[in-house]
Amino acid sequence: MTDKPCSDQTPERLATYYRTATEGDLACVRTDHGGYQPNTEYTFERITGGRRGRVYLAASGSFYAGSGKNCFSPNGRKRLVVPTIAILDWAGEDRRRVHTTQGQSMDHVRAVLEGRLPKLPQPAPAPPPPVYSVEEAEVRYAAACEAYENADVRANNPRAYQRRVAAAREHMLAAQADLERARERVEPEASAPETSEGPTFGRAFRS
Repeated sequence: MTDKPCSDQTPERLATYYRTATEGDLACVRTDHGGYQPNTEYTFERITGGRRGRVYLAASGSFYAGSGKNCFSPNGRKRLVVPTIAILDWAGEDRRRVHTTQGQSMDHVRAVLEGRLPKLPQPAPAPPPPVYSVEEAEVRYAAACEAYENADVRANNPRAYQRRVAAAREHMLAAQADLERARERVEPEASAPETSEGPTFGRAFRS
């Protein structure tokens, strides 16, 4: 991995590819970490749409079709590149360097690049949330609250501290939502009126 697999791509090639791309076509986002080539990542994604010279991706956001720059961070680390088999094979089996998002299959990506598939298929639907009993949900929520309280410990790196607290808060809110759903499932069962049809022997003689 001595050279970037997209080093030979020209701005004209990039603009031509993404200005003619439509929903379902394949996109590739390059992320440079500190400018060091071994830390470069490539993410294959499905294009969800485009408008006014922009390309929309579900995971990475929107990019300018002409320059490949991110619309919200033009000077950031993410750039669009033209997806190629060279990029797909660049890191071998190291999926930390070349990967997909939203559960997309690398086999589907290769099939699109080789022309065996015209479009990248829709990602698989998200699995339904797990079903917990009220007791299980209460235990999970209590543990999440405790983890959130313990996460409030200052670190030397402010960003690491903020990420840790934000992740603990999201986990706590998810556990709270699970607890509310568990209680909602129990309340209708407890409040349902008991129906009694009374004795049935009288109806047996009706004609």
